[in-house]
Amino acid sequence: MCFLDEKMAPSIILFLLITNSANFVSNEVVSMVPDKCNNSPDPLDPVPPKTGAPRPHIVLFVIDDFGWSSLGLHNEAGANGTHTPNMDAAASEGILLDRHYTFRWCAPTRASFMTGRMPYHVLEATNVASGGMNMIAAKLRQVGYRTHQVGKWHLGCQMQWMTPAGRGFDSSFGYLTGGEDHYTHSVGGHGYFGCPGIDLFETDHPAYTGEGVYGAYLFNDRVQKIIAKHDPAAAPLFLYVATQDTHGPDQVPAHYADYFDPTAFTAAYGVYNGMGAAADELFGNLTAALKAKNMWTDTLLVFSSDNGGPVSKFTSSKSANNWPLRGGKKTDFEGGVRVSAFVSGGFLPATVRGRTLTGYIHCSDWYPTFCNLAGGSDCRDTKAATRRGVPAVDGFDQWNYLTGVVEMSPRKEIMIARCEHPNQHHIPNSTSNPSCTGAFISGKYKIVLGEQYYGFWQGPTFPNASTESNRSMFDLPVDCGLGCLFDIQSDPSETNDLAATNPTQLAIMRKRYFELNATQFDGPRCPPNPALCKQYVAAHHGYLGPIYKKGPPSPPLQGPFRLEYKSGNGTDSTLCLVSNPESPKLRLVPCAGANVSTKAWFVGADGPIGNALHTLNGSMCLKMHDTPGGNCSSWSQIYIGACNAGPAANNSFSIATGAILKSNQCADRCAVIRSASTLKLEDCNVATASGWDLVGDIA
Repeated sequence: MCFLDEKMAPSIILFLLITNSANFVSNEVVSMVPDKCNNSPDPLDPVPPKTGAPRPHIVLFVIDDFGWSSLGLHNEAGANGTHTPNMDAAASEGILLDRHYTFRWCAPTRASFMTGRMPYHVLEATNVASGGMNMIAAKLRQVGYRTHQVGKWHLGCQMQWMTPAGRGFDSSFGYLTGGEDHYTHSVGGHGYFGCPGIDLFETDHPAYTGEGVYGAYLFNDRVQKIIAKHDPAAAPLFLYVATQDTHGPDQVPAHYADYFDPTAFTAAYGVYNGMGAAADELFGNLTAALKAKNMWTDTLLVFSSDNGGPVSKFTSSKSANNWPLRGGKKTDFEGGVRVSAFVSGGFLPATVRGRTLTGYIHCSDWYPTFCNLAGGSDCRDTKAATRRGVPAVDGFDQWNYLTGVVEMSPRKEIMIARCEHPNQHHIPNSTSNPSCTGAFISGKYKIVLGEQYYGFWQGPTFPNASTESNRSMFDLPVDCGLGCLFDIQSDPSETNDLAATNPTQLAIMRKRYFELNATQFDGPRCPPNPALCKQYVAAHHGYLGPIYKKGPPSPPLQGPFRLEYKSGNGTDSTLCLVSNPESPKLRLVPCAGANVSTKAWFVGADGPIGNALHTLNGSMCLKMHDTPGGNCSSWSQIYIGACNAGPAANNSFSIATGAILKSNQCADRCAVIRSASTLKLEDCNVATASGWDLVGDIA
């Protein structure tokens, strides 16, 4: 009997393609688009803007992994500790946002900016924002804006509809994934595409440029060209700039790091904050270009980090600083989700400039704020939400608060992060109680649940010589169990856990948190496909891009078939592979005696990497689990698991010539009958190698 503990089993789908004959399956690459990827947005027809809308130029500038203390206005050492003079000046001339919140890492925040939904209603665990949600660029373009994106995207890449141009931008230039080398623009083989390559994409094709050029320089040049070519008399501008700095890998031209005296700061401090200085230069060039084009007077600029600065071995870098806030990127403490942010531009009334606002603002709030200023239609996106069965916009229009028409922010609570169990949060060696990881703010209180990656306070200067030599002593998980409770108004550094002394408030917070959590929504996960990715890269001179081409709808399941064992010496067998609907176990039993439903198999095109071999109910598939050491040994097991769960690309099967069930992951390894009732992996060339036939008659 072949089985695998469900807790151990990765979800890895069989990769099959039926030939014209019902009895054989080829090992050719399948280019059919998985159903989960066919989720493109509905087109928005142009409409006139609402009468009286002011329609400013709008610039959204999102800096990556920027620490709270990385902005000069927040740094205790000021200009001596950072080099952000352009950002500091714009913030001082505008409105500093003291409590601007995001998600703990980047893609969910970007999804909130673009869709107006809070992360738990758009994207916390998937890799693409649902096409059922109209992005802000599409809303603004609908009412006549020219829309452009520069820099990081990280909201979908496998199909053209997922790219910026597919979500409402007239043009785009940047990278589609979450992080890459600043000079080569290359990414590794893991992640969204499924293979390594150069990730630099322009609107609808690989950019074929920029190799060896620092990313911030490329994005600066594109920003300058967009502003220079824009005709403000013809249309207002929406420009979304998402910098690569200060995301790892920590790389920067030396003259930026040279701003930081090596006798006073560590090398890591200089490089990370040098990346901040490079981003500041790009920002300053952008604002200067708008002023030179006489557009600044009519511009509303919003600046924000996508999450708190990374300071942990669990994050993309570890040299930011969020002092005096606790924690950082990948945590739900304030250092991970309360970020440096401000509003600037000549469109701000002179009477409100130079202020600091302390009311809650969430990154999802900018969607309705921008949409209403532009004279947009259906700024809560309710029509699309109803039609496509997705949540409507969560954000609040903050314009009256920003301009002093009202004294208080309309936002009173923030669902920071939904309930994720520790294994979903990827915390190693988690011993958390039956609670889960997440966070919620209501009024002055904040609850943090479950085990956080880390929760230390960095100090005024970080990193420094002592922390660099012994970082691990600080970098330890913090388990909040059923909830740490903080009064973040009087205790913004989260030093005093009130859970034990105020259990009533803790219960109130938990009740409201789980009410909201029950409405969570994630778009479908579009899977990578290593084989298609390699084909695309080979055909595009080493560059990555959308690997799936939209085609006809996936065909229905084909079958039913029997998966009949054929011995290695060619003697026909009466044994059939049958499934157990109650467990991941497989059995080999005489075909005549097997229940029809357990021996019925179907080949369908809705598997994450192409066609998959389904059981009768269509939700379970044949899968493989390699040994923990990944050595493709004979103890690797074959089992039944959910078709649509887990990574699929690395452990797929093909039925090769001669009807051998061959592993694509483990070279020259095949599924064989190791004993009377057990399936294992063996060398395909051994005398006992087993063959299989898909036989159309299941009776």
